[in-house]
Amino acid sequence: MCACFATRFPECRAKHHGNGAAAQRFLQVSNHSRDLAYFVTPKSGPLPPLKTLGDANRAFLELPFRARRKPHWAIVGRLLLAATESGDAIDIRWVTDALVQALEAEGWMSHR
Repeated sequence: MCACFATRFPECRAKHHGNGAAAQRFLQVSNHSRDLAYFVTPKSGPLPPLKTLGDANRAFLELPFRARRKPHWAIVGRLLLAATESGDAIDIRWVTDALVQALEAEGWMSHR
């Protein structure tokens, strides 16, 4: 499943999950190996240390669906999609910052 929640965002479903060339283009232009703006290491919680967009995407998709529906994780999902598609430094910075904010909202950036 795509980080954009294909069932909630029809524009993504048509663009990335269709039968045609658009889905193939998405796979070709992805930037999963690009580093995040900075290394993110949660102090607690289920997520591992995150270094690349691919790490962040895998960690995001491992969250339970119910958790991904929370507003702070939904924002991370949308920004992950944008950063993975564009590879632009500003998009990567935004998703990294949003990821840290989501981890803080869950209490995973502090020891428990």
